[in-house]
Amino acid sequence: MDSTTPDQSVAMVTLAGVLRANGDVILGSDMAETLDFSDLFGEGRFGLEVRGAHLSGVGILSGDVIVVDENKPAGDGSIVVARCGAAVLFRRFAVRQGRERLYPEPSPTMDARDVVILGVVTGVIRQVK
Repeated sequence: MDSTTPDQSVAMVTLAGVLRANGDVILGSDMAETLDFSDLFGEGRFGLEVRGAHLSGVGILSGDVIVVDENKPAGDGSIVVARCGAAVLFRRFAVRQGRERLYPEPSPTMDARDVVILGVVTGVIRQVK
């Protein structure tokens, strides 16, 4: 198998039910379905492990792996991976008053005129240990 082609069986998970916050669990064969995560993986996508809490306000935590799509265009409100000089960072992308901006949540805004967008974050993988 080519190392750039994901194994489709790895990208599938059986959803056996629903666990509600109040502790109720709904299980059953009528609920069983397969969740297909293959859209997270594939050509033009790469993963980066997060260190630090730059976007903890949107649920991306230190130790998470973000999935980045280098072919998806950045839109207002997207979370992006960007190169700024020698630094590579991930921030919220925004267009305000006709100017592109990058900002972590919560923190000050950074002008994006000298920044190269490397890709848009399309997924977050968190492993519980």
